[in-house]
Amino acid sequence: MKTKLIVLVAALAVACIAATGASAVPLSDDLSGYYKFGYSDGNTYAVKAEMGIGALKVHVLPDMRTLYLGIILDDKIYFVDGFNRPRWGVLTQIDDDTALITSHDADTGETTEMTAVRITEEEANRITEENRIRDLNDGCINNLVQISLALHRFAKDHDNELPYSLDELFPNYVTDRSIFVCPVRGGQFTDYEADYEYVPGFRTDSPNPDEEIIINEVSGNHSSPIDGHFVLYLNGRVDFRHD
Repeated sequence: MKTKLIVLVAALAVACIAATGASAVPLSDDLSGYYKFGYSDGNTYAVKAEMGIGALKVHVLPDMRTLYLGIILDDKIYFVDGFNRPRWGVLTQIDDDTALITSHDADTGETTEMTAVRITEEEANRITEENRIRDLNDGCINNLVQISLALHRFAKDHDNELPYSLDELFPNYVTDRSIFVCPVRGGQFTDYEADYEYVPGFRTDSPNPDEEIIINEVSGNHSSPIDGHFVLYLNGRVDFRHD
């Protein structure tokens, strides 16, 4: 196994694209700790690095899954994707607290650069919590999108008329009633309008589908980053409104 790993690292060292123009410094003796980096999706993530003998493991927070497996050679770290995706890269240290990661996706041929910055455990926990809230908020938006699609499938079968109540969607148009539960509030399904209050009486051929609100989320579910709730328009658009 060790021989295979050395061969893999040697191949990566030849194949890697060198980090651009930045003046590198020798790698720190101890790279373990917490880091943040801006990913290609536009979000900032926190990771925890664990130092081994000539190697580095990078775990994504909060679940501590192995994100990258890295081997230290000279003053660079060559790593492969810990999720078994065809992705490899090279890390070059810029200063004591900052490193440049050049990453390559073998499937798409895309090469990206990310800056990793050393942070405190407290800051890592804050970033992780912000990401958790963002994901839950995104889950709420996805619920409303799925409900909108189900409403329009219903209308297609009923001469453009939307149902009188959301329970008419189950089970022919919605098979999983958890989409009626805001992920931020959590819990089990109890009622179709516990989180999403439906406004009946609309048709999909309305002349103003971009102005007609057909679902108002109840207030109180979303308090981060600000207090507010989502609304769903007849045309499928989801907006956020302040409480």
